[in-house]
Amino acid sequence: MEKEAIALLINDLHANKDNIAEFLKNWDEALSICKREGIEDIVVGGDVFTSRASQTLATLLAVKSAFVKATRQGIYVTIGEGNHDKTDQEAIEGYNHLWVGLDRIEVVDTHLALVWQGVEVCLLLISYFPENGSFLDKLDEAVSHTLSNHPQYTKKDIILYIHEGVHGALGDFEIDGELAQAPLLCI
Repeated sequence: MEKEAIALLINDLHANKDNIAEFLKNWDEALSICKREGIEDIVVGGDVFTSRASQTLATLLAVKSAFVKATRQGIYVTIGEGNHDKTDQEAIEGYNHLWVGLDRIEVVDTHLALVWQGVEVCLLLISYFPENGSFLDKLDEAVSHTLSNHPQYTKKDIILYIHEGVHGALGDFEIDGELAQAPLLCI
């Protein structure tokens, strides 16, 4: 049985004032893949931007335009903040929070479990928090929250989509005193 693609995962777009044309070209390529494959969800795993310090108006407008172009094509865009998307690494809000309230765009504060009908796994998108800071607490909270809100899943059914390494990207983490191993997509 042939499986259908359900989402396009993309990260490290690194838009800045010097590469707007390339950013838009890459985004258009992502949209063409969505159209060709019938994909209605794009999940951005972090680092829409290059600089944590500031964004130029031209960069912000280009990113907004790209995301709105996707939504006008019927694509839902979910964005997890990356380390370059935040001026304060421990803060919930980053530059992508400028898009909150736009139709068909969701920006993840801490975590979001993405669940699709007929799919036996759940994609757990966690925004960036420092590995040597609050990340492990955020991870524990995200997994616990997902399991309690989606009892049809076990820890083995969760695919983490995160923008950082975890324990050297080995995929081991502890939840409720139990060592867990989940498939990791570490960026």
